[in-house]
Amino acid sequence: MIMKCPPFYLPREFSAILLVAVYIPPGSSNNRSEALNELYQHISEQNTAHPDAFLILAGDFNHANPKSVLTQLHGHINFPTRGTNTLDNVYTACRGAYKALSLPHLGASDHTTVVLMPAYRPLIKVAKPATKQVRVWPEGSTEALQDCFSTTDWSVSKQAATYNNITDLQEYTETVTSYMRKCMDDVTVTRTITIRANQKPWLTGGS
Repeated sequence: MIMKCPPFYLPREFSAILLVAVYIPPGSSNNRSEALNELYQHISEQNTAHPDAFLILAGDFNHANPKSVLTQLHGHINFPTRGTNTLDNVYTACRGAYKALSLPHLGASDHTTVVLMPAYRPLIKVAKPATKQVRVWPEGSTEALQDCFSTTDWSVSKQAATYNNITDLQEYTETVTSYMRKCMDDVTVTRTITIRANQKPWLTGGS
């Protein structure tokens, strides 16, 4: 069972929480493989639909290991949960997100009770903010730059880079680009902005 939960408060780097409750009964290796493959398909669909969600995978896995198909997962239970076996576990994609504690079982259950204490530190607390210089285009700056380019005698740059009727392409390119950069500096302003680790990029890798 998979539930998407949008709590009132979440670290900014996460858009929602995907809670996945799993029970894989003990059985043959074929049944275990089929269960893990089905689990992989469903979680992959949710990760594609909600790439910024925080995934919590919990349940009774018996002898199945979801990390064999979902390699990005980290288990948070490092003690036996039934007898001498660790059958119950909680997985997330963040190493050290929780600290697990073992408590006595409830009622007639032969599984111990597991309590997870949050240990995740938001990105804004882990990484220091950085500063960056950005170019700001005030109102009318685009028209001013177009006017500057339209009134420029570009042949002067070519003549300056020409020797014995041979134009040095490297010098010609550097002269033109330097002039264009100066024109842009004249009509724009530079500002320093602060970038924090939990800020979403303006463009993603697939844009």
